[in-house]
Formats: sequence, structure tokens, C-alpha cells
Amino acid sequence: MKKKVVLIMLTTGFFVFSAQVGSAEELDKKFALGARAGFYKIADDDIPQGEIKSGGTLYGEVNFTYFIFDYFSLEMSAGYVKPDLDLTEVSTGYVVEYGEIEQIPILLTGRFHWWNDIPKVCLYAGGGVGYFINDFSVSSTYRSRHPGAAVDADNSFGFLVAVGAEYFVKEKWALSVDLKYVYNPVDFVQTQPGVSPSAFDLDLDTFLGGVGIKYYF
Repeated sequence: MKKKVVLIMLTTGFFVFSAQVGSAEELDKKFALGARAGFYKIADDDIPQGEIKSGGTLYGEVNFTYFIFDYFSLEMSAGYVKPDLDLTEVSTGYVVEYGEIEQIPILLTGRFHWWNDIPKVCLYAGGGVGYFINDFSVSSTYRSRHPGAAVDADNSFGFLVAVGAEYFVKEKWALSVDLKYVYNPVDFVQTQPGVSPSAFDLDLDTFLGGVGIKYYF
């Protein structure tokens, strides 16, 4: 699944990069403020306790965009999300709610833009980095099976690829569709009375898709 998502994004990005830039919009040195809402899905991964799965959840963010040139921009975004993580225990095969991972993703994306023959529409592709403020809360269900269990999640760095499109409904207003795939390894430590602490890495690699609106100054 991860390879398919990345392949689609990279293929789309290749066509965007190889297209001729022909913008009729003079956006260089301009900036925009925006908001976006979408779907946040963490990929499955294994930890010593078993397999982690997430059903996905809604996501919201605010963003700031600056066009260095009319064909290249930087977007800084800050969001909030709190997905549930389920654990299939390796010892019993029992599926239990492991807990909630609260995240504040702060993402910086460099985007190359291609403007088609209709100046109001552009496609873009790019990549960037992210910093995630993480906090994990163990579920009451898991704690009832493992009394006193506590899990700490470190803050983390990640990398991302992105593709998307923007449509200018008015001179300064644009609607957008944005797709990202984020690589985000996170260090965890689980403790429990009478049990040796367990330190492990969990890859919270994430597909993030959303729609939004921007105002250009």
C-alpha cells in the first residue's frame, strides 16, 4: 500500500515537473493564508506488543503560502489530529483499543507549480519536512488488561511528498485539493509495574488528503 501511494505521487510529480511553466498569474512575492480539512490515515505497523492499526480520522489545519516565483512556493501548515490506534496482541491475538495519539503536525512543503492554458488553474508537486508534537493516551480498555500500563511518545521529525491542485474562483480566492504522504517514525516507551520498560519505534507513516480555501494578498 505504501509503495503504491508513493508511486502514484512520484509519477504525478514527474509530469508536473516536466511540463512547461506558463503562468499568466503574477504570484511571485505574494503570500496567502488558508485553511484545510481532510482525512488522516496512519499506515499499519508492528511493535513488540503486536500489530497497530488505525481506521483514520478527520484532520484540520491552517496554512501560510509564499510564492518565491510564480512556479515555486513554500507552504507552512500547522494542524491537529487525534486518531485511535488498535492493537492486535501478539500473545493472544485479541484486538484491543491501544489508545489515542494526539498530534500537532507542523509541515513545510516546497511546491513546483504548472499553470495550464486556463490561468485560473494550477497543478503542483513537491516535498518537504515536518515536526510532530506527539502525546499518547492509553485506553481504559488496554489498561484494564494491563493494570498500570503507561505509554510515552516522543516528538518526531518526518519527511513528505505532495501533489495537488488550486483553482482561483476569484482574483484573490482559491480552492485547493491537496494529497500528502508523510514518513514519520516515532519513539515510544511503555512501562508497567512489575514489567521491564519496553522501548520501540512505531512508523506513523500517514496518508493525508484534504480540501481547502486560500486568500492571496
